[in-house]
Amino acid sequence: MTDWLLETLIYGGACAVFAFGLSFVLVTRLPFFARDFTPVIFATLIGLGAGAIFGEWALNWLGQKLRDRENE
Repeated sequence: MTDWLLETLIYGGACAVFAFGLSFVLVTRLPFFARDFTPVIFATLIGLGAGAIFGEWALNWLGQKLRDRENE
């Protein structure tokens, strides 16, 4: 049980941090959000949930998407 809880906290937290950073950059760059940070909160919660449910797979998928975006 402790291993599952620790894995959930680590992967959920990591995905939440990535989702927060990505959504924060998007919100500050796009003028039609008018500095409304509600999407940042929702993206962070979705990242936390995805990391908690899917674990390492979600973190690897998100990292791959970010690397693909850098290579474009």
